[in-house]
Parts: sequence; C-alpha cells; structure tokens
Amino acid sequence: MIKQDSIIYLFIFLLFILIPACENSAEPGYNAKSFFPLQKGNKWTYLNTNSGSQEGYNTVWEVTGTAKINGHLFYVITVTGNAEDDTLYYRCSGDTLFTFNNYDTGEKVIADFSLNKGDTCWWNHDCVVTEKSGNDITFTSRKSVDYGYEISFKRFTGITGTETYGFIYYESRLIDAQIKK
Repeated sequence: MIKQDSIIYLFIFLLFILIPACENSAEPGYNAKSFFPLQKGNKWTYLNTNSGSQEGYNTVWEVTGTAKINGHLFYVITVTGNAEDDTLYYRCSGDTLFTFNNYDTGEKVIADFSLNKGDTCWWNHDCVVTEKSGNDITFTSRKSVDYGYEISFKRFTGITGTETYGFIYYESRLIDAQIKK
C-alpha cells in the first residue's frame, strides 16, 4: 500500500512540474499576429529608396487605433514621412493578414502564414512563398519578367521589407521597430 501511494504521489508531483514546463516551452503559434503584431502604439520606421532617386527617405508606420469596417475590427496604421501621409487598415484572422483600403472598397489578403516554402498563394496565383524559416517568411509575386513585388515578414517584428520591380525599382527596409510586449 505504501508503494502504491508513493507512485501516485510521484505521478502527481511530476504532473505539477511537467505541465507548467510544457506550457512555458511551447512556442507561440505561427499565426498572423505573431508575424505582424498589431497593437496600439507599435511603430515601424522604414528607409525607402528607388532607382529614380539618389536619396532615400524614412516613413513611420504607427498603430494609432482601431476601426470597425464591414463588421471586422481593423487596426489603423498612420503612415507619416512620405509626400502625402496615409492611413492603412490591417486585421489578422488566424493565419491570414488582411488589408482594407478605400481605393478598392474592399479587403484583400496580404499573407497566409500557414503556407510553406514553394507554396502558391491561394489568393494570388502569381504569388509564391520564396522563403520560410523559423522566424521569417517572404512572399514573391511575378506578374511578368520585369514586374513584381516581394514582401518579407519577421515573427514578433512585422514587415521587414518590400521590393517592387518594374520600370522604377522601389525598396522599403525596416530600420527600427518599437513593439509592445
């Protein structure tokens, strides 16, 4: 009887030790929020350059609030520093990142983080996942030999860079990120 009680106590003791250890060591999910953390106050600074200009300029993206659009909660991102300030709207749903803009009067998929390297993007058949490692993912779209775009994300950081290929090459690279934990 003592031996059986000892085994039960040992089992309970191990449960109390192992369960919290598993919870703490579990890696957060690879969902849209882990790749593009949308929280009021988060801020990204980008250096923007293009082949038509010798000098670059900085833009700052800051999550400044939320807006209810077509029944969905979008995060409002205010962009400053370029010729005309802009307002962007993004939302995360599971593995998918959406954007909304007033020009297209609808939302569009920007990224699906559940895709693997080499997968074709289901929302744009010209788009392919060209890189995916533990913390990075890159989506590349080639409309033609001389036109396309690339957008890269880093977990817990956000968009780290974009490139647009065409008559004028345009690049935007992250130089600073202030992300709330």
